[in-house]
Amino acid sequence: MVPDELKKSMVQELSRKYLDDLFKMQFLQWKFDVQRAAERMRVADTPTDALEEEE
Repeated sequence: MVPDELKKSMVQELSRKYLDDLFKMQFLQWKFDVQRAAERMRVADTPTDALEEEE
């Protein structure tokens, strides 16, 4: 039988790992969203003539 103290410790460690992973995923999603918005702004700021010259 596993002692209760060990169970509590393991649950706390798993909870901490889960939260760390959750925050990491949220940060990566935020970073992606910011990069995508910056790319869209850069494209929107490009004059239409410049886009036609690149093609």
